[in-house]
Amino acid sequence: MVTTIKIDKDDLEWWKRCCKVKGMTSREVFSEIRRQCKLHHQRELYNSLPMPSDYKKPLRNIKLDKKYTKK
Repeated sequence: MVTTIKIDKDDLEWWKRCCKVKGMTSREVFSEIRRQCKLHHQRELYNSLPMPSDYKKPLRNIKLDKKYTKK
């Protein structure tokens, strides 16, 4: 799907310069920016979670019944 939006001339020149520096087309640059944003938000989420050792107690000296099923 191709969509056209109106932008300022200065912004268009900046965008073309970015594409040229990266050596990519506009679609590739936009996809890369979107991917980087997604990874950044994912990293922020993971960094906000507590460490597993803080909330999970390790299993020690506990025998597990292999035939156990939930009813």
